[in-house]
Amino acid sequence: MPLHPQGSDRSEDSIRQRVDELRKEVKDMLLNGDEITNLKVKIELIGAIERLGVDYHFEEEIEGLLKRIYDHGLIDADDLYSVSLQFRLLRQHGYNITSGNIITQLMT
Repeated sequence: MPLHPQGSDRSEDSIRQRVDELRKEVKDMLLNGDEITNLKVKIELIGAIERLGVDYHFEEEIEGLLKRIYDHGLIDADDLYSVSLQFRLLRQHGYNITSGNIITQLMT
């Protein structure tokens, strides 16, 4: 007698397929779009991905985006939440950024 109910293989395959589709969709969200206008959305997406614990699926995309932010100083000064989230993510990923760097960029 099988341990899995009949049809569960088909169900597992459909779940795996859906996971792959969603993974591709999230990668596209991280990689595509205008850097400046979507920066806040992308940073919030990275924060959510890390809180969910699935960031290992998107390590290259996350590192690439954070490197561009660090290299080009793309700190979005619209609100304190976005600035603090960018600061935390950059520090958490090993970038040498200080609060002085943030204040300097906000003042210019």
